[in-house]
Amino acid sequence: MNINRPYFRFGFVNKRAITLSLLLQFVILVPTKQDSITAITAALLTVATAVSSTITSTTIKTATVQESKWSNAGNMNNERIDHTASVLMNGKVLVTGGCNGSLLNDAELYDPVARTWTATHSMNYARSLHTASLLPNGKVLVTGGFNITSIMNGAPTWDISRERFTMLDKMSNRKVLVDGEDNGLSSINSAELYDPLTGIWATTGSMNFARAGHTASLLPNGKVLVVGGAFVVSLQTAELYDPSTGIWANASSLNHPRLCHKTILLKNGKVLVTGGYFDVSVHTCELYDPSTDTWNNTVMLHYARIYHSVVGLPNGKALITGGQALESLNISELYDPTTEMWTYTSHMNNARAWHTASLLTDGKVLVTGGFSDNFYIKLNSSELYDPLTEMWTTTDSMNNARAGHTASVLTNGNVLVTGGYGEDQSYPASTELYLLSTKTLTTIDQMENVENDRKESVLTNEKVSVNRGHNNAISNTSNESRV
Repeated sequence: MNINRPYFRFGFVNKRAITLSLLLQFVILVPTKQDSITAITAALLTVATAVSSTITSTTIKTATVQESKWSNAGNMNNERIDHTASVLMNGKVLVTGGCNGSLLNDAELYDPVARTWTATHSMNYARSLHTASLLPNGKVLVTGGFNITSIMNGAPTWDISRERFTMLDKMSNRKVLVDGEDNGLSSINSAELYDPLTGIWATTGSMNFARAGHTASLLPNGKVLVVGGAFVVSLQTAELYDPSTGIWANASSLNHPRLCHKTILLKNGKVLVTGGYFDVSVHTCELYDPSTDTWNNTVMLHYARIYHSVVGLPNGKALITGGQALESLNISELYDPTTEMWTYTSHMNNARAWHTASLLTDGKVLVTGGFSDNFYIKLNSSELYDPLTEMWTTTDSMNNARAGHTASVLTNGNVLVTGGYGEDQSYPASTELYLLSTKTLTTIDQMENVENDRKESVLTNEKVSVNRGHNNAISNTSNESRV
């Protein structure tokens, strides 16, 4: 019998018909005499049986409890910062480039099933602070980034594999020391495609402007919008990549040049650009409309910020967290695309910049790590934002403090964190997983009642109302189990 449909059932006791009906999600037993009514709510299953003159009703209630913890996910083949991590359509994670005292062109893959790291083919160019975008065809587009130019005998060289260097001032002018000689990092305009089927990189059309520290957003039409970044100075330009042709076309320019900003694709198809800096960090935000190729200013942030994070919520709003102004921030704000207004939401428990923010499968936002009040103290703390209550709660801390790392939500709902700045200015190769597990709590309630020779049986997954007979003695037992 299909218990999801209303039905009628008849039985005969003492030559009287007793009608059992399930209509509008209620079960009503009609006895010879009605003395009381008891309502039972079952979360999953309610079973009522009658043997001879006793009715036993068993209610099974279940509740799911989500638990989380951090677990080591092994070491990458190379320690790295300023890299990218992309979840491929096959569920694996592609990590590319970055630096660790040397600019990197290598790439590696994480297998969530085997929990192993394996090297794949290297990119054609070493790069850090570049972007990586998963295209609809399953390939990954990598754009721009910093490379190194050192002048030797009047000719530039790009042989990064033999150039060892130490960062002197990563946060400002990005000068580096190579073989005792002062050199500069230079933005590049090259782009390349990774094919997961072959594991091979192929060059594609170059951008019109060299840039690093920029952003890339996949648009609903399949094109990729690249915004801002640095080439000597912060850029005001934007470009569009067409995967069908491999060609870049200039988009209209932003109203403000930006570096170390954040962008997000809204549900209305527009792209929101937030913060960043050119001479000073900015409050300004802009909206790009792909249908008209136009930029329009929208309401400014309450706090100017760089090195922040922004994530889209299921309700269509955008949550911006932390970042740095004069100091690291714990302030969060919500952007509503329908009103184009920013409103405060509750503050994080820790001020943090250069952290990550990830939308989990349950709709909450996980924030991890980052720099604290200055760029010397790294955090291992994590916290969760609940859009329904607009409240932050702390969750388990990572095993390692890190900033400038990546966080990727895997197809199984777990979150993979890789690399970043570690303690003592180190570049950790370590990775970890934020594991989401669900436990089921089951409560069983049993009720017995003496009736007048009733023999009926009901099975339903909804609410049950039982009209009792002459004897109203009720016995309840409750058992809790963890599955």
